[in-house]
Amino acid sequence: MNNDEESKAHDEELKERILKFILDIPEPVIKAGMTLTFIIGLFVFIWLVNFFLFGIKPPFRAFTLALIEFAIMIPFFMVALFVYRILIKGEGRIWSPFGKRKFVAKAGPEIFRAEKYQQKGEYSEAIKEYRKLLARSPDRLDFLYAIAEIYRNDLKNNQKALKTHMEVAKYDGSELAKGYEYHISHSKDILKHTKEE
Repeated sequence: MNNDEESKAHDEELKERILKFILDIPEPVIKAGMTLTFIIGLFVFIWLVNFFLFGIKPPFRAFTLALIEFAIMIPFFMVALFVYRILIKGEGRIWSPFGKRKFVAKAGPEIFRAEKYQQKGEYSEAIKEYRKLLARSPDRLDFLYAIAEIYRNDLKNNQKALKTHMEVAKYDGSELAKGYEYHISHSKDILKHTKEE
């Protein structure tokens, strides 16, 4: 192995470690961090606009005014958030306690490993990785669908493919189906065409 290959392998390993570290951060922590960064950034922006653009001096006066302006803006942001979550995302509830809220387990580096194995033609390893993901997130129908498609397209194991597609299709009309309509519809089509044959 020459220096270029060693360097490339080291870069790949470092990239995977960084990715694993980022993906292992719990989702609520990431969301809280992003929200806090946005709030602080917005406040600093308002303060700088007051100080430099409007020429409000001394700086503490611009700071006080920024606090007042920020307090006035918050209700408008909250209304926009409510409208977005209810009308666009279609959520029935806006707030729910952390104890009852269902956080989907993050896919983490396993998803990349599964895809890599699939690209390399190591299908049994790819299925193992998808099964691990499915054990952590049983409501992720896309992982189950991916397994079915590996059986159908890559391994040509129609029996296992149909069995797995049946598992996906049985969620039609359930609460879990939201966001996975394509996967369910395609699984149903495959099952329908198989019966017709």
